[in-house]
Amino acid sequence: MDSYSIVKISYNTGSTQVIGGICGSCFFVSNKKAITAHHILNNSKYPIDSDYDNTQYFVLSKNGQCFPMDYSVVINCLPIIDTTVISFQNKVKPQYIFNVRKEFESLKNENISCEGYEAGKMPQFNNPHFSNGKFCFDRFSISNYMNKTQGCVKECFYSDIQGNDVKFNSIPCLKASFGGIVGMSGAPFLDSNNRVVALASYGLPMDTIIKNFIVGVSIVEILSEVKELSFI
Repeated sequence: MDSYSIVKISYNTGSTQVIGGICGSCFFVSNKKAITAHHILNNSKYPIDSDYDNTQYFVLSKNGQCFPMDYSVVINCLPIIDTTVISFQNKVKPQYIFNVRKEFESLKNENISCEGYEAGKMPQFNNPHFSNGKFCFDRFSISNYMNKTQGCVKECFYSDIQGNDVKFNSIPCLKASFGGIVGMSGAPFLDSNNRVVALASYGLPMDTIIKNFIVGVSIVEILSEVKELSFI
């Protein structure tokens, strides 16, 4: 099953040097909509980077799919549940569109997995170049930066947390028995039938790159808060 990475590339006009890399992860729920974590992609970060003349975002998969996020792409931010919905104006063709499982407290001890990407890593671009002032490439690889973990739902609880990136007030969450790495935020928690049960949000301990546990926002809570996902 394919989750995707969100990649940010920034550069100044006239320069051939680019900076950036993988910001986090996301997953598709239709041909036009993907979901990620708010602290990964929000109105203060998208579509521009105030420190550089130009910023481009791409949604990339380990299997070589690339969906550029141009100015027609709209994001709907819900910081209270650390969720951002990415809406493409035209249909794209993700290799996998996830179904969801609308359950919460009954999920305790069920087997789950999570596939996301390591933040800060620059994709391996083939023939990177500039055309009409835009950063372009022929192909890319990010498979070396994909991280997949699995275990079970350790706890179903209501999260109250006041972190630098995530601030929750009694939000329904699932705590996984496994850990992960910074960058997996925005990836889906999947049950044994590859249905989404939560959106990976934060890891514990919060101040480390390697996490002992990952916490995800229940997909039930996300669907109840996001009206544009009422079709699910």
